Amino acid sequence: MLKRIKMFFAMLAALMLIAAPVIASEEPIRVSTFDELEKEAGNYTTRTIVLTDNIKETTKSLVINGTLTLDLNGHTLNITPAHNTSAIHVMSGNHLIIKNAGIITTAKEILLVYEGAALTISNGTFLGPIDIEDKSQTNITGGAFSVSPQEYLKEGYEAKIDEADGLYHVRRKTEEEPSIKFEQKELTLYKGGTADLTATISGVTEDMEFGVRPSSSSPEVVEVKSFSYGYDSATITVYGQNVGESVLTATLTYGDKTTSADCIITVRGSAPTPPGPIDYPPTPVDPVIGNVSEDVKAEIKPELAVTEGDPAKAAKNIGDALTVEQLTIKDGNTIVKPEVAVKAANKLGTLSSVTSKDVVALPVFTTPAKDADKDKTIMISYEVLGSDLKAKKPADVKVMKILGAEKGELFTYASTITKNMDKKFTVMKKDGTIFTGEIDGHTLYDLALFIKDGGKFDLDGKKDGAVADPSVILGAEKRAPGGSSGGCNAGLGVLALLLSLAAIPLVYRRKK
Repeated sequence: MLKRIKMFFAMLAALMLIAAPVIASEEPIRVSTFDELEKEAGNYTTRTIVLTDNIKETTKSLVINGTLTLDLNGHTLNITPAHNTSAIHVMSGNHLIIKNAGIITTAKEILLVYEGAALTISNGTFLGPIDIEDKSQTNITGGAFSVSPQEYLKEGYEAKIDEADGLYHVRRKTEEEPSIKFEQKELTLYKGGTADLTATISGVTEDMEFGVRPSSSSPEVVEVKSFSYGYDSATITVYGQNVGESVLTATLTYGDKTTSADCIITVRGSAPTPPGPIDYPPTPVDPVIGNVSEDVKAEIKPELAVTEGDPAKAAKNIGDALTVEQLTIKDGNTIVKPEVAVKAANKLGTLSSVTSKDVVALPVFTTPAKDADKDKTIMISYEVLGSDLKAKKPADVKVMKILGAEKGELFTYASTITKNMDKKFTVMKKDGTIFTGEIDGHTLYDLALFIKDGGKFDLDGKKDGAVADPSVILGAEKRAPGGSSGGCNAGLGVLALLLSLAAIPLVYRRKK
């Protein structure tokens, strides 16, 4: 009887193949009833069907023709045909792909995959047996099954029963115990410096619950600023707070087991002043506000800028004001591409023509969100080599805030620090006093930027005590008003001309 039923479906598929037009479908097809699902399943096309509701059918089977991706989308497909056959038939020469969480259930057999047909399963729950005649085209790498699918699994995968639900869960075989290892065993930091440490993770699979926790044996020496991890590695950002030594430990937890790795971090005094013109990248340092009044200290909040080595994360941090393609990596930090800064600078209309060689990009940064700092003006500082300031005097330095792909605005220079510092900058010595002399190209200075939380220059789009920023230093002269280099003299010349024209009629009357 079963052979007759199989022969019937095979003949039916052949007839439908002759009669049906081949039309490719690109957009996912959403279905909520069995009739809709049945129609699309036999369409002899390459398409994706997404379930938008639970579906139950008690009279007919589902016949798959063409290449069909069935997205369960968290729903249940319950098919129990009245005749003694399988719920779903994948006909010879066709391919069924099942993905995403959801349930396929039946009172009989779930799947019958004919000789010459292909089956791919990456997820889903299958409550019932399956019958696959051609194992060579079967690719099962995930899912949970009420009947063990071990004989149909892709090489390198296994089906293990979970006592919690009684189902066989498919997962990649792992022969090694999970482990974590730092790429370097020792690290030297200067006080006020940051560094990213990478720890390699092995033996963790996608179906395994795990976590990574970093810790510092001496937090007063080395502080863990941030960390992130995936299946292959963990990245930990550390900050040197004080001179000394600390052990950074990365602990990997999986199930009820743990394993860890250590890195010894030594923090030394401030980095030495470079002896000459070298390629010293602008680096975030702890801001020193210097001797100011208490009301100014209450308004201005110094914070260490946190840079980002992933352009995608940096783009998200600045509220997608720039795309990933408009950012790049330099010295391990994300910066704005010079050509993007050039376009924004030339759009201002207040500077002489700017080229890429005139741009020194500062690392894109964020500061930690602190409720206590809401509505405050955040002060951050970069350690910058004098030659990168591209000016002889601090007042002539030009720092531009990037607001968009072709949009920017200059910070205003401040010779003193006051309560109202939003969108301003200043150049400081290492002791926190404002520098007013002639800039030495071989000396390191602190370039301090001031951005009000939730203001125009805060690109995270939130009033949360944190700010996000992409900025650049520009080596360009300001364009004279009206395009003339005459300045005030030019204005006086125009005034004299107007006065002379006004006098002409008077002279004419006297002659008459």
